[in-house]
Amino acid sequence: MRGVVIILALLAIVVFVILKRRNGTAPGKPEGLPYVPGEGLFSAAERSFLGVLDQAVDGHFRVFAKVRVADVLSIAIGTPKSLRQKAFNQISGKHFDFVLCRLGDLKPVCAIELNDKSHEQAERKGRDKFLEDACAAAGFPLIFLPAQSGYALTDVRSAISAVLGSAAMPDESLSKTPEGAAIAPSPVSVQPESVGVSAQPVCPRCSSPMARRVAKSGENAGKEFWGCTKFPACRGVVLS
Repeated sequence: MRGVVIILALLAIVVFVILKRRNGTAPGKPEGLPYVPGEGLFSAAERSFLGVLDQAVDGHFRVFAKVRVADVLSIAIGTPKSLRQKAFNQISGKHFDFVLCRLGDLKPVCAIELNDKSHEQAERKGRDKFLEDACAAAGFPLIFLPAQSGYALTDVRSAISAVLGSAAMPDESLSKTPEGAAIAPSPVSVQPESVGVSAQPVCPRCSSPMARRVAKSGENAGKEFWGCTKFPACRGVVLS
């Protein structure tokens, strides 16, 4: 009799597992929550711009992305309770694309919005105008930049210097390749799958700009390749 009870219990467990799998819910997985992993934090344009932005600030600031506006702006002390809640609700569901913070205490010093064609819509224009007014009221710098296929380091640095002051930004003089040759900072472009390595690629390791190099030794001596401009800190390479 005891053996029959054990067998029936095992059968009940098997049936339970089968039914759960048919319902798309594995054992131990909460029911009623329709969540799956997202596609990622950034679009291709945002990933490309982040690589340029990191290069542009050159270690002078820490870059954060997808930062909630309510974590950057606060409600002024003394604001009536009714207005306080309304003001908070207006910023709690919005975020800045990128925020620059001081290295020491990570205090936000500037926000950057990367606007694509969707920002031409009336609703998005209203959102952008609200953010512009909110930041102006708080005395917090906000930069709007158009989303595009490529960005020049000097352009990004100039935009940041315009609101933070040139003293806050790294020297815009020519950068150096590992071989010591001077090269001007150049645009970094989004690399769609259809674009070959003849177009300027983004470093596959750190998303920094890449520069044309010539191998000086080894079996590939004399051949050109793309090398990361952050060499030797980054040794990303894209072959021609």
